[in-house]
Amino acid sequence: MLTGPSSSPRPVKPDAARFALLVFLGTEVMFFTALLASFLVLRAGAIARDGIPWPKPADVHVEPLLGLANTIILVASSAAAMLACRLLATGSSGGATRAIAASLLLGTAFMGIKGYEYYQKITHGLLPGRIGELHPDGSQARARYDTAAGFAFVEEVKARLESDARPLIKSPSGPFSPPLSLEVDLLKDMDARRLTPGMVTQRVLEIQSHAGDGGHSVPARLPAVAAHGNLWASCYFLITGCHALHLVIGLLLLLGLLLRGIRGALTLEHLPYLSNVSLYWHFVDMVWLVVFPVIYLL
Repeated sequence: MLTGPSSSPRPVKPDAARFALLVFLGTEVMFFTALLASFLVLRAGAIARDGIPWPKPADVHVEPLLGLANTIILVASSAAAMLACRLLATGSSGGATRAIAASLLLGTAFMGIKGYEYYQKITHGLLPGRIGELHPDGSQARARYDTAAGFAFVEEVKARLESDARPLIKSPSGPFSPPLSLEVDLLKDMDARRLTPGMVTQRVLEIQSHAGDGGHSVPARLPAVAAHGNLWASCYFLITGCHALHLVIGLLLLLGLLLRGIRGALTLEHLPYLSNVSLYWHFVDMVWLVVFPVIYLL
């Protein structure tokens, strides 16, 4: 344990660990660049192919304010990690420990918000392969959807209608609310096999557009429908999930340093290691500064 602060910061000398980390971060930059570039190319290609706009944030329950809050939190966490390095370099192990704790808490808050966002997506059925797709009539994408990809969506719609709409078909109990009446009609047409997957998707979208009319909700909680929805969900979870994985690794590294500091074992000898962890944490922060506008604002 250090007895008191020294007069000037101790410089961090380049070493093999720092070189290895820089090489690793270089490969990670290429990895995330490829992910984001692929997303932008796929997005542009889907829009050009179908002529249908990319889903707006509200369509897929993406809240830019939450993304902005997470951006501020992560920048503050990165600043705290940098402060920890400066404090330890001047001999203040106690101050460095407190700064590490602040960085760790802020990073944990980021993950908490991200977990809430994932919960929202799961609750609304915005998962890859489970979203109803909208394609123009007569397009090749619509033909593929009607002959293969859309059948899983149709089966899920019918399964959810069985519990709410089927009893009303067997025993009508009077006038229905607008969305429930549309659900009953949809189930009847599905029983008669008069609808293609694309038609079912359009009908589900119509039902969902009536949610809230006159205080009525959609009883069967039908699957989500969004243009390019499955492509969006795949890219969203892949990009944000990879970033979250890197962030969790950083949190574990910070936790190890915090425990060492709590035991009073954080000394100047650990400055190179702390500096490397801080550099990794800055990288995670910089990746998010690119992910945020691409996912939340475009």
